[in-house]
Amino acid sequence: MNKIQELENKLHNLHMLKEDKQNKSILELLDKNIDEIQKEINIQKSKRLHSTKKDLRLKLANLLDLRKNTEQVSEYNKLAKEIKNVRLQIKEISGELQFLTITQINNILKVIQKNSKSVFRDKLLILLGFELGLRASEVLDLKLSDIYINSNEVLCRRVKGSNQNRLEIKDETMLLLKKYIEETEPKEFLFSNSKGEKLSFQGLTYIFKKYCELANTPKEKAHFHTLKHSRGVWLAENGFSIQDIKYLLGHKNIRNTMIYVTFSNSQKFDIFNRLKNIPYSFRI
Repeated sequence: MNKIQELENKLHNLHMLKEDKQNKSILELLDKNIDEIQKEINIQKSKRLHSTKKDLRLKLANLLDLRKNTEQVSEYNKLAKEIKNVRLQIKEISGELQFLTITQINNILKVIQKNSKSVFRDKLLILLGFELGLRASEVLDLKLSDIYINSNEVLCRRVKGSNQNRLEIKDETMLLLKKYIEETEPKEFLFSNSKGEKLSFQGLTYIFKKYCELANTPKEKAHFHTLKHSRGVWLAENGFSIQDIKYLLGHKNIRNTMIYVTFSNSQKFDIFNRLKNIPYSFRI
């Protein structure tokens, strides 16, 4: 157990103890201890993020050097992909995370309803990407056998070392999924193109960008991966714990989850409200 986990457990125990106390002086003492531990947790998290960013930048420099000196095309492409992933991680830790709001996702679903020839498929790509926090490759690899209609669940076979899990989806999404399965009768993979072949990454990218453009979505958000980030931010905004988000997004390393709980809007409002409630004045 690391220091942050120890402090968070101690904080949890203090909150539990506080619920059982009525004496005002004891409550004040508990509040003081809780505030001190919370400050220490924030300091430790800040140090960890700084350390992680430093490590990633060092890794990026090494990868760039390796790519510059390689002559094999396959090795170059592999390094280029890894470089892109490290740059994305640095961007996320720096607080530059791109995500879609529920309103923006609804706008995309509306233009699909009006403009798509495959309404069920295109809506489900968006809904499952968001509700299950799936990467593009993960949603494309969904099979008919991954759908558990009776329990409203979908098996998420995640990549990049993430944890596989079986998650429940909304009733409305499962109803749409049933209609889609009845209409298209997929044999293996859930999503296919007009030729009946498994939908490709390029095909999914085209579909997503097309509807983002029609919905006037900012270009920097017109990437399928923003749906996974959008789910993480939505969960954080609605009070889900870091452990909840880690499980629901299939993260193996909690560091990947930290970005969603560090600067969610609800936490920002809480910080600002606390600042407003602490009186102080300057002699000017």
